[in-house]
Amino acid sequence: MRITKDDIIQIAKMAKIRLTDKEIVIYQNQLQRLLQYFAFHKMEDIETIEDIKIDEAKVKVENKLFLAKDVGQPCKLCEVMKENAPSLEHECFKVPEIL
Repeated sequence: MRITKDDIIQIAKMAKIRLTDKEIVIYQNQLQRLLQYFAFHKMEDIETIEDIKIDEAKVKVENKLFLAKDVGQPCKLCEVMKENAPSLEHECFKVPEIL
């Protein structure tokens, strides 16, 4: 099976992403190589993910996840807003009735 430019454009439309002409060519080549790999290696030959040979020199993946500690802090902006409010009632802004 040959992957065409139209196939990549259709996939991009379904994924709701825009691709440049250069990206279309890149993804077309990558998807074609991926399909050739699986056509060459029958799925029954691949029992685990470790069975798939990857050239690590060509693939650089950074898996860094930075999470802030979940620590409660007082809201400085809230205090400034309360100071500037015309009036407060039970820690809420009190505004005049409209209707």
